[in-house]
Amino acid sequence: GESILHHEYFILKKNFAEEDHTISFTVPVLDPLPPQYFIRVVSDRWLAGETLLPVSFRHLILPEKYPPPTELLDLQPLPVTALRNVSYEKLYPTITHFNPIQTQVFTALYNSDDNVLVSAPTGSGKTICAEFALLRLINKWTSQAGSSEGASLVGMRAVYLGPSAALVTQRHKEWTKTFGAILGLNVVMLTGESSQDLKLLDKGNLVCTTPEHWDMLSRRWKQRKNIQSVALFMADELHLIGSEHGHVIEVVTSRMRYISSQLESSCRVVGLSTSLANSRDLGEWIGVGTHGLFNFAPGVRPVPLELHITALDILSFEARMQAMAKPAYSALLTHLSPPSTSTSSASTGSSAIIFVPTRKHARLTALDLLTFAASD
Repeated sequence: GESILHHEYFILKKNFAEEDHTISFTVPVLDPLPPQYFIRVVSDRWLAGETLLPVSFRHLILPEKYPPPTELLDLQPLPVTALRNVSYEKLYPTITHFNPIQTQVFTALYNSDDNVLVSAPTGSGKTICAEFALLRLINKWTSQAGSSEGASLVGMRAVYLGPSAALVTQRHKEWTKTFGAILGLNVVMLTGESSQDLKLLDKGNLVCTTPEHWDMLSRRWKQRKNIQSVALFMADELHLIGSEHGHVIEVVTSRMRYISSQLESSCRVVGLSTSLANSRDLGEWIGVGTHGLFNFAPGVRPVPLELHITALDILSFEARMQAMAKPAYSALLTHLSPPSTSTSSASTGSSAIIFVPTRKHARLTALDLLTFAASD
């Protein structure tokens, strides 16, 4: 029998009847591969208005199959005391155990010096995963120095690469309060001004930078010993390599790999990204072995994600936007907890964010929600 893989309703208007129209859709490729698929176009107004187009797969060349995502193992949550250092435990005062993803990647990041790629959904705690590698570097450096902790960090250098200035600023602010205040690291953020950045790089243990700023400094790496001495390179949001500014991320990451191959001192690369289809390609590019590749499925989340879709068959854009207000208000009532009647500071209800296309629609939607709330 036939299986319908995709169906779509298309309205052909009289004014555009003689123009070309393009319809894009995605269908799964079955295994084993059938000899052909059929595209059937049927009119719902005219008798015998039907066309059947066969699509042959005889000479179809498919890309190599990607490996399945990393299975999230049912492990006992790892306590913070597994860091085996009281000072390190002070970095995480609000948690007692690491989440399942952090538990699974802990050994590869904290107990080895291999390159690692962690691909997991947003909100999975990948920043703490990068901190495992940083703590590993501090352990190695202090043990080799064999002196007091403050002096032993002189010369230790790690780089955090964030895709945007906002993310880099946030990470610099957070790590200054934790790694800077508790562990004594000098956390610096590059500004984009060469002479000032060279001074910051010289005295910094943990350097936070954007791809553009690091590209400007690392181009002359042969003349700059501080670039050559980087022992840990953490690239965040590595999936953005395919974005508009992704070429800069690719250049600086490849350059750090090249510098490490040319010098005796090795530079460990830790990549962080969302879940990927081609994680193996990305892992091979940054030198990750099979034991250092973690690509968790998009559905693997410490906080479960629910997706609800409401369809509106309204052609007019403004009318459709207005019709969306009531379902949005109903969703807020369904999924958010109301404020408590208690007078404590924690008595506020849950929060929500609603995305609309323009500032005008943000104001109109807010007024609609207020109207619905007042009527209730």
